Amino acid sequence: MYRRESLWLKFVKNWFGIDGKLDERQLAEVERIGNNAYILSSIAEGMILFISCYFVFTNQITVAYSFLGLATAIILLLSGCYTSFALKRLQIFQVEITPEERPKAVRRIYLKAIVEGIICFIPCMIGAAVGSSIANHGGLVNVLAFWPQGLWISVCICVGTVLGKLHRLKVVKDEKSMN
Repeated sequence: MYRRESLWLKFVKNWFGIDGKLDERQLAEVERIGNNAYILSSIAEGMILFISCYFVFTNQITVAYSFLGLATAIILLLSGCYTSFALKRLQIFQVEITPEERPKAVRRIYLKAIVEGIICFIPCMIGAAVGSSIANHGGLVNVLAFWPQGLWISVCICVGTVLGKLHRLKVVKDEKSMN
């Protein structure tokens, strides 16, 4: 029976670099994990919105803005961690390579990490500037003054990406050389 891949599955396969097909059990587990993450983050976002509305109605608007941004970031981080650990438990994300393919795979991982860091630099810099603007009670700030924060976060993203993807590499001996 042919089943069309969902957008979530395409995202997971692209994010974790899965090239092969998933069997029915793995596919069901991946979709279950995605549904759980969506439900939990939706419930948490509803609670965050309720708490932020409470702060607004008690005339603590600055606290509401700060809480809304910080809590949303924490929920996204926790949702990502849950998804990563739950999918890692399935052990379908090991990339099996031969010793000859290892240098090429490592170079590709470094290149992807650098590209991800560059892509994340500007949004991280803007996010730091917006956070500072909120902390200054809405005062305007120069976005370009926050390049060190954007660079620092981008470097952390690069290092995390490299460590995570290098950890998934599994060097297997070639069957031809063993015979």
